[in-house]
Amino acid sequence: MLTFMIKPQLSAYTARGMLIESTEPTWLYGTSSEHAVLYQYNFFKAKNIFAGMIQSESPYYQPNPKPPAPFQDFLGKFNGDPSYSCKESSAAGCDASWALVITESQDIHIAGAGLYSWFSTYTQDCSKQLKLTQLREFSKDDSNSNKLTI
Repeated sequence: MLTFMIKPQLSAYTARGMLIESTEPTWLYGTSSEHAVLYQYNFFKAKNIFAGMIQSESPYYQPNPKPPAPFQDFLGKFNGDPSYSCKESSAAGCDASWALVITESQDIHIAGAGLYSWFSTYTQDCSKQLKLTQLREFSKDDSNSNKLTI
């Protein structure tokens, strides 16, 4: 093995993925949001959204550290930030970032989504993430079709 090719593992952290608050007709087609600590897609008080072929991946380093670390001091600074106020650290939503959050929104139409959680602390062991999506206070007119979560 060539020793000059061995490099140490480096972790870079970003707090949030896409925060969508638009109330005007908005099309998201073929978009991707990956590796943010808190969430990848967050529709907060949004309306009239069509999101087709969206894709996300959870951070490869999670659950070490678990969210909201290292951004716990900045949680709640943006509209729609998830609370991460779980009573148990193993509770659904406290083990890794959210792939998709929809809160107080209406007319959100998701036509095809690949929401993935592949790795666990950089290993290729199957991720044991308990839940990838969080849907709160959304309208009956919202729709999800062809959503694949792994």
